[in-house]
Amino acid sequence: KEQAWEQLERGTHATQALYASQQRQVTQLAAQVAERPTLQALLADRSDELPAYLQDFRDGTDLDLILVCDGEGKTIAMAGE
Repeated sequence: KEQAWEQLERGTHATQALYASQQRQVTQLAAQVAERPTLQALLADRSDELPAYLQDFRDGTDLDLILVCDGEGKTIAMAGE
């Protein structure tokens, strides 16, 4: 019984480490795309090309979805599902 609890604890720690790693990766990707001048220009112009630009960026990642939201949390553009 004690062995089972130890295995569960090890599994929990491994899962938490994996989750933290994935969270860091997503945060880094968000910062990377946010800093791109092209994104900033497309947002400033409210360009219809924004979803295609986001899709091109998403294609180079493991992300399922990219959302761009305004300050109130309203979706401005998205790529993926």
